[in-house]
Amino acid sequence: MAESYSVFSKYNEAEEMYRQTLELKEQVLGREHPSILKSKANLDVCLKAKMDKGLS
Repeated sequence: MAESYSVFSKYNEAEEMYRQTLELKEQVLGREHPSILKSKANLDVCLKAKMDKGLS
């Protein structure tokens, strides 16, 4: 869902979902789980897109 928001330039909504996903994964899987890295990368891409659009 967060990726869909990003595709449609709804970066604030996407960022919120990426942050929620990351937080939940950390709680359930632990901070060292390999899946966490993918979630952090997704959030990073979203934040970079916001910056590129001047929306930070």
